[in-house]
Amino acid sequence: MKKAIACMACMSVAFGSWAQGRSSYDASMFKLNGQQAAIEPGKSINISDPFMTTRQCFTSSSRDASLLKKQGTAGVKTHVEVFYTKNEQEYQQLKSTNASESVSFLNTFSVGASQASQSLKESMQKTERLVFIATVDFGNYFYPDEPEFTPEAKALLNEGKYDEFKTRYGTHFVSGIGKTSKVTVELIRNQSEKKEQNIDEMVASMEGALGSVSGGFKVENKEEQNKNFRESGFSVVVDVEGPHLNTDSWADAIQKLSKADGDLIDAVIGFVKQQLKDCQNEADALVSRYFLTDFSLYGCKGINWNLEKEKKLGEINEDYLSLCMLINMAQDAVNTNPATNPDHMIGVIVKEISQQGALIFNHDDLDAKIGGLTPEWKKVIEKSNALIPKLKKQYELFSNVANDVNDPANIIDYSAEEEEVGELFMSIFDKITEFAVEWASTIPQLGLLSVVNQSGDPFNIYLNNEFKGVVNGYGKLDLQLNVGTYQVKAVQKSGYTFYETVNYRNAVISSIGEKVEVKIGLED
Repeated sequence: MKKAIACMACMSVAFGSWAQGRSSYDASMFKLNGQQAAIEPGKSINISDPFMTTRQCFTSSSRDASLLKKQGTAGVKTHVEVFYTKNEQEYQQLKSTNASESVSFLNTFSVGASQASQSLKESMQKTERLVFIATVDFGNYFYPDEPEFTPEAKALLNEGKYDEFKTRYGTHFVSGIGKTSKVTVELIRNQSEKKEQNIDEMVASMEGALGSVSGGFKVENKEEQNKNFRESGFSVVVDVEGPHLNTDSWADAIQKLSKADGDLIDAVIGFVKQQLKDCQNEADALVSRYFLTDFSLYGCKGINWNLEKEKKLGEINEDYLSLCMLINMAQDAVNTNPATNPDHMIGVIVKEISQQGALIFNHDDLDAKIGGLTPEWKKVIEKSNALIPKLKKQYELFSNVANDVNDPANIIDYSAEEEEVGELFMSIFDKITEFAVEWASTIPQLGLLSVVNQSGDPFNIYLNNEFKGVVNGYGKLDLQLNVGTYQVKAVQKSGYTFYETVNYRNAVISSIGEKVEVKIGLED
């Protein structure tokens, strides 16, 4: 599988030589399964498991958060980034990586496969979003002086009892924080304009899912997105983290921007920045970054932790989450016939290839062929489940602070098994595509027009002045028709006193398999 993950940047600061080992982490990196690690200024943590309970190694007076001082004199900075996600899967990925496009190095295996896969369930229905993430950055805050060790912690270091020190206090401590207010504005393209992904998009999506759960959603073609969202219309969702803002009028204001000339994306960016220009209350800001300092700077030996290790741990997590998604998908295919399930990936594929949105034609042969793939799905599940323990073991070896990720003794080669699982899945995917294309070639190019009678009296139904049948009182007449525009004429057959009720309706079947309904029976 392909791997893609962005490295976190290591930042050095100028507050004392002891601070040169500081590394910066997005606060979202310490969230897992909806839980936030107990991390705060002056607290010691075990970097391989920030959820592990550790003792305080510094005196309370020297680690008090009130001692933190802002670095530098730079003013408040407002920054807006724009992202595009074309479906629910990408949107969830963007949220989970907090726009950093990085998967956390935290132990994802502790979440459990079912929960992990649930969080990555792919919706093949396109839900297109433009996501504007605005941050008001208040800067970074550090201890101006080194916190003071407790006598107990200092004694362990002086006596060279490093393993005991790490067991009690961990490997790093929080030596600084960054404060940020954040506002997220989502433009969600109107449902009526959404299309399912075409087959090429589906293939690309699945190949990508096999390789990475990371993002990569920065808007590249502004002109195209401006056009699409202007023409189709959109709804607006605003989420605020930190500042106390009245956002009730934002949606209406942004909708008006779509009616004006010019660049919609730039206009929204300008609007958001304007709304946040007075958002200067630092007291409302949230902690968005943590700065960690390595205890090896104080002589504690055996702490082997660097950016390369974090990167590789993140890649293992990516592989694990991809496998969980694959297992979940395969299990669904084994338990139900996915071809007839419009919410399942395979059902969507069948619908897209056949262009039969309502699946109104008999597809028993297709069901039988896809159902015959059950043994292959079970093999995917078997191979994936066999691979997960290797991933977990590799994670345990790499996350151990004492281990070097480049030491051959700590490396488990599972690339062949990983490749086999990916090839198995894509082979099934190709077969499903072949079956669906073959089936689609055998079905009529029709849609469905339903004439619904709202009266208790029968009506004669004419289509483009050609008699098509009688619809009984409160009944329905279904007509399978080619794509096109039709004039429906309904003439009351009986039950009238002086003259019959006549209804005229227009009906348009715009695509193969589309269902259209017209109502007749009452006087116009």
